[in-house]
Amino acid sequence: MFWRRKKGKGIRFTGGAGDSLADAVKIEGAQLGSLATVERVYLSTRFGQQGIDWKWKGQALLVPSGRHYDEIRIELADGTRKKVYFDISDYFFPLV
Repeated sequence: MFWRRKKGKGIRFTGGAGDSLADAVKIEGAQLGSLATVERVYLSTRFGQQGIDWKWKGQALLVPSGRHYDEIRIELADGTRKKVYFDISDYFFPLV
């Protein structure tokens, strides 16, 4: 399989389209070690083939209001730069 999933669950993208923090894509069912691959699958589904239709430009971890988000920066083939947000809060445990 191209990416790993938690035992007994399929990987699903829920939430929004990822155009802002409030509209972040939520990944369900993936294992922590496969998040980057799953994020790329989403980006390729939405924007086309990586390296042809879009290029990876960077990534940042954001933690506003106690939630965890990946901010992925890409550049489309026409030169447009975009940020796509993934809510990855379910993959972090609170520090006690």
